[in-house]
Amino acid sequence: MAKIHVVKQGEHISSIASKYGFYDFNTLWNDPANADLKALRKNPNVLYPGDQISIRDKKIKEAPRPIDNSNPFKLKRSKLTLHLVLENIYHQPIANAQCQLQVDGSSFDLTSDGKGMIQQDIPMSASQAVLRIKNPETPWNDTLINLNIGHMDPVDQLSGQIARLNNLGYFAGPLPSDSEDTATGHGDAGNNSASGGGNNAGADNNASAGDNSGGGNDNADDNSAGDNNNNNNNNNSGDDSAGANNSDIGGDTQNNAEKERQSLFQSAVEEFQCDYHLTVDGVCGPMTRAKLLEIHGC
Repeated sequence: MAKIHVVKQGEHISSIASKYGFYDFNTLWNDPANADLKALRKNPNVLYPGDQISIRDKKIKEAPRPIDNSNPFKLKRSKLTLHLVLENIYHQPIANAQCQLQVDGSSFDLTSDGKGMIQQDIPMSASQAVLRIKNPETPWNDTLINLNIGHMDPVDQLSGQIARLNNLGYFAGPLPSDSEDTATGHGDAGNNSASGGGNNAGADNNASAGDNSGGGNDNADDNSAGDNNNNNNNNNSGDDSAGANNSDIGGDTQNNAEKERQSLFQSAVEEFQCDYHLTVDGVCGPMTRAKLLEIHGC
């Protein structure tokens, strides 16, 4: 009897197929029971948390063969290929750069082509990778780019828009799950491939930018807290008002941080729209999303 798998952050169709013992993700993706999801997502390796995938029962295949001969069988297995494009801050390819890719305990020595492209087959279940640029002729020598394979959300989600803009070098702000040492972009998955985050090598350097947003408000909090403490020393009845003031300050800090995030995102969208001759309105609408998919690659 078929079961339902609910997609979690970082899962893509290849990793899900591998989890349930299917060597070809098309067995699941082309199942009529998943037709609605296929029509919605288009790309099997760019799913969204909460998506539901029907997992069909495995079928036993019988193949009569003579017992006195050696009978070879060929296993059909789909591949997962990591695609990366390295560019500098001027959107020029970092060509012929020696790199080292580490994924699931394996290490690969690679060289980018004339367009800055790197490709490598990786395990279907891969979720993390690290790319080191090893080229003393570039300012990115020994730069480490952490790749979260399969974490790219669909482009119709705000998180997917931010990640793609970050990958392309437009700092649109951190994602909620980003940490200071994680490359922007949340390595994404492409068609039958996993395109890693970090299409722009410089994007990794911006990963922690924005963590200081709202920093100016910290001083305001300290001053207000000090005033309330003086009132408390003079009159115990000030406890309630002090608590109310602290709540208001906390709310203001959150509002300011949210405004800062919105401002970063809008500025990034406007810069992207300007570069690609779109209407500059700071809104990531259908035309901007389509261009974002085209330029990013997935």
